[in-house]
Amino acid sequence: MTAYSQLAPYYDILGWADFTSRLWPHISKFLNLIDTKPSSFLDIACGTGILAHLLNERGLSVTGIDQSSRMIAVAKSKSFTLPTKFHVADMRDFDLRETFHITGCFYDALNHLSSDSDLQQAFDCASLHTNDGGYYLFDILTERGLREWEPYFYMERNRYIVSQRGKYDSRTKTRTIRIEAFVRDSRGETEFIEELLVERTFSMAFIQKALAHAGFSRIAFSSFENDDSIDNASRLFAICRK
Repeated sequence: MTAYSQLAPYYDILGWADFTSRLWPHISKFLNLIDTKPSSFLDIACGTGILAHLLNERGLSVTGIDQSSRMIAVAKSKSFTLPTKFHVADMRDFDLRETFHITGCFYDALNHLSSDSDLQQAFDCASLHTNDGGYYLFDILTERGLREWEPYFYMERNRYIVSQRGKYDSRTKTRTIRIEAFVRDSRGETEFIEELLVERTFSMAFIQKALAHAGFSRIAFSSFENDDSIDNASRLFAICRK
């Protein structure tokens, strides 16, 4: 089953929506600094459409794609102030037959890809949908980020209990993550949800080479957390111009 499909109906309330509040300052700062006002944004691996609301408030019409049909169903159920479209599609192989001022891929979605060739295909598809002179933004976990990820997480709130366990494999540079949750619905019935995810790291040398191959000529990286240097960062934020 596609990653996060079991979690989709509860994704927002189980805490994953919180990442957008950490991501938004990076995107907002970028939008304030560029010399042109973009009007369209392609959100790759858009999940439940949380980011689309904030982008709407900045005057951007949004198109989102996600491999999970259940995630897309949740996104489509929400109300948006500007034209917003959502499609079920694989980030490695899709063609919407249109381009956008900005394309983006966030919440370490790229780390879910299983090989260098998958990452290259994802960059190629992003480039295909980016205007000439447009931008591609993404975040990605580094090896340090995956290696030092908190191995166990537990949270209990009014209607749910969620735990997350992770194990890092230094040989394959991957982390296997098991998410388990009990969610109580409005009728008082409890559902058990379980997801098994695998994330992997990619070398900075390959990332830069793959971006250049995809047609991005100007590439800048910064630490997602402001107090880290790029070399020591656990997560990177990238701005690429085509």
